[in-house]
Amino acid sequence: MLPGMGRTVFYRLCFPAEQAALLMLAVFGMDDLCQLSADLPAAQVRARFRRPVLWAGLVLGAAVGVAWWLNGATRAALRSYSHGPVPTWGYEAASVMLACVAMALCVAAFLGGARLPSARARMSLLSAAVLGEALVLFCVPLLSLRAPLPRNVPLLQTVQRELGLQRFVTMGVIAPNYGAYFRLPSLNHNGVPMPAAWIARMQRDFGPDVDPVTFDGITPNRPGCQFFLADTLAKRPEVFEKLGVALALVPHGFPLPGSEALAPENRLKLLYTDATADVYRLPHAAPYFEAGSGCHMQAASQTEVRTDCAAPSFLIRRELMMAGWTARVNGQIVVPVFEDGLFERILLPAGQAEVRFSFTPPFMVWGWGGFVAGLALLGLGFAGKTRPASGD
Repeated sequence: MLPGMGRTVFYRLCFPAEQAALLMLAVFGMDDLCQLSADLPAAQVRARFRRPVLWAGLVLGAAVGVAWWLNGATRAALRSYSHGPVPTWGYEAASVMLACVAMALCVAAFLGGARLPSARARMSLLSAAVLGEALVLFCVPLLSLRAPLPRNVPLLQTVQRELGLQRFVTMGVIAPNYGAYFRLPSLNHNGVPMPAAWIARMQRDFGPDVDPVTFDGITPNRPGCQFFLADTLAKRPEVFEKLGVALALVPHGFPLPGSEALAPENRLKLLYTDATADVYRLPHAAPYFEAGSGCHMQAASQTEVRTDCAAPSFLIRRELMMAGWTARVNGQIVVPVFEDGLFERILLPAGQAEVRFSFTPPFMVWGWGGFVAGLALLGLGFAGKTRPASGD
């Protein structure tokens, strides 16, 4: 329904939720304005909205000032970059002007006085300001929309067939987080906030300059513009193997200097190649599920596995250990402990066992309680509103 949405990369899924909350507040304000009686004098309209508009302006002004200050380094770096007919500073100036015009129209709608004698006129001006700004901000990015690229089906089928429950690592072939679209577990990520234990392990394995937000395998570049993970992948593939990484996806023809120094049985093996990407197998990748000696396993998914052990043993699940993970072993709840400072480990009984893992965020009961309370307050707010007997 929305042009370009299917070809846009989204990483920050929390922003739409935050914007939806702000939109709800804006809609309530517009509803209050619309319900004003047409006979209400302009002085009473200004008196009713003067204090809310003043406080809203102060809060918004402070927020804009803090954001402008925090974004200073980025704006300074972008000023030297230019692409297309309009320089970067032109977009910056235009965005400030658009925000000022929209704010001025909103203030005029609430405090316009005698020049806006009816609720319909005030509502029309406010709607024009809000919808006009949204339309401009939506249309400008469409100017950079490009034609869709064909999906590399053979590449995806190869990765799906060879990966199993293990992970892949990529350097630009598949964007971080987007392996989930094809049910492909990935080592790469782009998210805020990331678990501290995960970032600490990434910094231990790949160096202190790991980007805690965007771990795409490319940035930050090494000397000579070398991709961030290229040197480790070529010379120390065991670092990835310990993390359960079985496949590496790199751009076609991408060099991996230093791999020739490894023993032949430790080198990456080329599985697939085409004009866009090469897929390598890491020969000794740690399995997703691992049990002690004397145990046989049959994994149904990343959360279900059946085991048969000759004696009491253990099960390692190479999934990030976080508070909230639990396992049911033959119906009894078990809380995993840390394995290698990162993954999950539980004890297994002798004989057959069915193990199921599940995750519930800590304090989720409070979250559900807040959600229900919010719905109740929202319903009370609508129930308490009455429409005026006569309109404009």
